[in-house]
Amino acid sequence: MKGLGVGPVYKGWSGVAGYFDGDGTVEFSIHEFVLKIRLAFDENWRPHLEALKVFLESRGIVCGSVRRKDGYNTWHVVVSNIEGVVKMAKSMMPYSTKKRIELQAVAEYYCDRITGDQFVQVMNGLVSLGERTGKNRGTGPPFCYSNGVLESRRIGEQRRASKRVIILPAEMVRTLQHEREAEQLTLLELSKRHGRSVRVIRRALGRT
Repeated sequence: MKGLGVGPVYKGWSGVAGYFDGDGTVEFSIHEFVLKIRLAFDENWRPHLEALKVFLESRGIVCGSVRRKDGYNTWHVVVSNIEGVVKMAKSMMPYSTKKRIELQAVAEYYCDRITGDQFVQVMNGLVSLGERTGKNRGTGPPFCYSNGVLESRRIGEQRRASKRVIILPAEMVRTLQHEREAEQLTLLELSKRHGRSVRVIRRALGRT
């Protein structure tokens, strides 16, 4: 069938799991608060991946396009959305042999049963045993997925707020203090005189 350019027809998760055990990969990147996990397949015969994509999409899983893998003479397709990754991991797990532990770690991380660091430890352990290719990846975030998302939002808001804070030069603050006391100017009058908002001047003067 390869000579005709027709890919295999997948009818169930057992076949997909077998393919993943052979040519699939749990890819992940480590960020400050969360991990980004992808399930990827490589193949030098494009119709094979096209057939896989048809099967996955028939199960409601959104896939990327089948494309050439950068730097390699192979084709590549990736599932990166969390809902699809979790569904695939759970569906393949009962039929997987070689990569069952990896798929279990994927599902447990996104279902908040293990932290990002524990996930990375699982992957590093498999690398050390020679059961996973690649190299050790250091440490992951010390949060389960949902807590990592919440922490990311909290810290992000703090950082955005800190960027919005305008710090006036010390000399200007002294001028504001003098004019406030000597001339009895209001915050609004100081604002108009110096072209700064009332909020910025209030903060600079330490007044509520």
